[in-house]
Amino acid sequence: MVLKRIINLVDYTSTAYYYADAPVHLEQQEPSNQNTLVYVPNTFVLYPQLMKYSFAGKVEVDRDILISTTEGQVRIDLSDIPSGSYKLYADIEKSPDGTEISVWQRQKELAKSVSFYAEERQLEDKKYICDLVIDEFKETITLRFQNNPGKSKINIRRLILERE
Repeated sequence: MVLKRIINLVDYTSTAYYYADAPVHLEQQEPSNQNTLVYVPNTFVLYPQLMKYSFAGKVEVDRDILISTTEGQVRIDLSDIPSGSYKLYADIEKSPDGTEISVWQRQKELAKSVSFYAEERQLEDKKYICDLVIDEFKETITLRFQNNPGKSKINIRRLILERE
């Protein structure tokens, strides 16, 4: 009789019916907003292999290296990140053929010049790039390559967004 009442309350079969040592209790706490909160972290990490890109101009992609000799642009989709104000950091690799980029959100320049140039290869972790706001109208950032002869690469190992 108890099992029949439980089946009428739900429209699916639970493994508890098959593996529990006793019937499921009807006195279980009902789900509510207070006891089913979803934790949203303050820091989001984006890896190049998993980012959604779109391109303007000629841009080549080789894993986490982006190459453009023609002032190309890379638009990165941030629509999966919750709305809010963030600080943008990047783990980058500087190199002799590293170029400079500017970071834009819509028509607003967020970072004028971010350099990926160094005389010898060097890693730079959590380099501050800019502050940005993500909302329903601003869900992307654009990396614009600057035209530097002989320097055409940027190497971004990951992007880090920290909520302010």
